[in-house]
Amino acid sequence: MFVHAGINTQLPIDEQGLDVFLWDRNMARIALELYLKEIQGKLSVFDEIYIGHTPIPFSKPIKSCEVWMMDTGAGWSGVLSMMNLDTKEIFCSDAVPSLYPGVQGRSKKTV
Repeated sequence: MFVHAGINTQLPIDEQGLDVFLWDRNMARIALELYLKEIQGKLSVFDEIYIGHTPIPFSKPIKSCEVWMMDTGAGWSGVLSMMNLDTKEIFCSDAVPSLYPGVQGRSKKTV
């Protein structure tokens, strides 16, 4: 499953609106909390979910349960990250402010 922000695991996909897919950060909050507590489990019926929209406080994507949190803050002061989905190899840029000298970066927001 690829989705911009997240999904509501309490509702079937066809009953969820665009607001959830584009803006809802609940899945990201839960996944990050579980990651920080080193708790693994299953949050959904999907094998893997790839989400963005919510910058994480790490310089590379993380996996919590079946959720891959891909937003490493490139829109702020973080890095741009990509992943080979077959091998899970991660590629990251240098920190965005170092790529654009003289441009004032925004501070990174976290969940």
